[in-house]
Amino acid sequence: MVTKYTVTVIDVNDRPLANAQVTLGTVSGVTDGAGRWSTDATFDPAQPVTLKVDHAYHVLEKCTFTGLPVTAPWDNSLVTPASSGPEVSLGVRLGRMDTSPVLKLTDEQVAALMKTPQRDPGAVRLFDVPRFHGVVGYDRHWNDQRKVQVPRAQLLPSKAVAPGTRAWHRLLSEGKDADLAAYGRFYWLEYAPRPSRPRYAVAVWSPNLPDPVPPPALDYVVFYSPTTQNEEYKDATYPYGLVNASAPFQKYIELAKKYLLDEFFFAYQMVAQRNRAVLVMPIANYGDLGPFASGEGLLRALREIGLFLHRQCRTSVKGVRPPRPSNPSELAGPNLRSNTPAILDNSFGSVPAVGSVAVSGFSTGITPVKSLMSENGWAVSLDSTLWGVPVGPGAIPQSVWRKTWRELWDLDGFHPAAGGWPPYLDLLQRWLTEEPDRVLRSYHTSSRVPPNPLTDPHKVWKYLAAPALDIKISLPWVEGIGNAQQLQNSHWTSFTAHDLYLEGGEGQDQLPLFIDAHHTTPRVSFPHALSLTKVGALSP
Repeated sequence: MVTKYTVTVIDVNDRPLANAQVTLGTVSGVTDGAGRWSTDATFDPAQPVTLKVDHAYHVLEKCTFTGLPVTAPWDNSLVTPASSGPEVSLGVRLGRMDTSPVLKLTDEQVAALMKTPQRDPGAVRLFDVPRFHGVVGYDRHWNDQRKVQVPRAQLLPSKAVAPGTRAWHRLLSEGKDADLAAYGRFYWLEYAPRPSRPRYAVAVWSPNLPDPVPPPALDYVVFYSPTTQNEEYKDATYPYGLVNASAPFQKYIELAKKYLLDEFFFAYQMVAQRNRAVLVMPIANYGDLGPFASGEGLLRALREIGLFLHRQCRTSVKGVRPPRPSNPSELAGPNLRSNTPAILDNSFGSVPAVGSVAVSGFSTGITPVKSLMSENGWAVSLDSTLWGVPVGPGAIPQSVWRKTWRELWDLDGFHPAAGGWPPYLDLLQRWLTEEPDRVLRSYHTSSRVPPNPLTDPHKVWKYLAAPALDIKISLPWVEGIGNAQQLQNSHWTSFTAHDLYLEGGEGQDQLPLFIDAHHTTPRVSFPHALSLTKVGALSP
């Protein structure tokens, strides 16, 4: 029987994509201005039917139905079949993110690359993961089990600690085990993956979700590291270039490994606290964050990440697999489009919307956060149709972003070198009052000269302290340790400490290690903010 098939192609913003190349079985065509293409066809119900959709600025999608579309299982979660009488509609949603290229390199190949001008392998390096025989992973992502210190809500003890007390023993915390390989997957993504410019790398931690169907929305925690516009990155080719001839490594790729895995342990904290938010770390190209530097661009990027994760079935239990030889790429960006066997089903659910978002910044990484907060921080500097959220039918995108961005985590932001404290406090006042029930978690060392909220006259402190403080601790000076203060209620944390209080030393036996005060602060403050957040938290 002849059936009319209509393929409708849209992007992550639900906007129709014209000029998409569509192939259904052996018939091909191009979508019109409404993103539609139709054909009459007859298929054998005992034979598979293949759909392919390609668009110049999006990731190509292929889908195989094991029989007739609608009645037979299919293997692509971005394809939605439906029927109405004798007609069949096939909705296809295309995205602009995909996994970064990967490759294994021998020492000889690395040595040869280091002799080339760009020293660029063009991909993220892989290695054999020692813990899992027959499984490859991103280079030196050990995926080991670790015990990390999870701060308590009351971070400071009620009384000053004794002289000689070290590191985490100056704070209130408890050790919790975290097994990355058992509870989530790390992804390196390219945005956009086509061989074009601009192109940005983004690191994503995706928690395993135990539910059979996707949630209506995914929550996100976004982290901005200190700027890459410095001498360390001047000679590194973005994003995969090698540096350091004596022991080559990928400078930009190492940045996310450092914060999420090895030194600051952010991903381990997500696991230890069983937080279900997606952790996102944009990697700037020598200081250029591209779309991640604006509210419009960040909202679009989070939608694209959600679309990618749904394509990988990471929005439900369908995409959860153990790392074993039968899944050899499970720790190297497992991708149902390429290196991982497809999943067949009769229903994949809808792509989750962007839920609640917490945005965090460490040191000079607070500068892009402040840009997002400003009145002029919405519009993306790139083509809005590809990198932003153009205005169209439905909710106003800027209003959606305002309601979505719920929390700000200031992790020892370097305000003296970025406009000063008074303008920042004005900006905070504006951001906090723009939407009800926004949350600020703020942590600073004495070298950042933070004002004392109990004595500073700025009106933002009165707003934050209302209606009352749940925690109000001011620890006196202790020789060799310094002093510290914690003020806190349901929507505000102010933690300030003398540099001495957060400095490390010998004989530490708990992770993350304390080093200098500035770099210790996010190792304490990120997990503390995480322990208090509603973003990604399980419902009680």
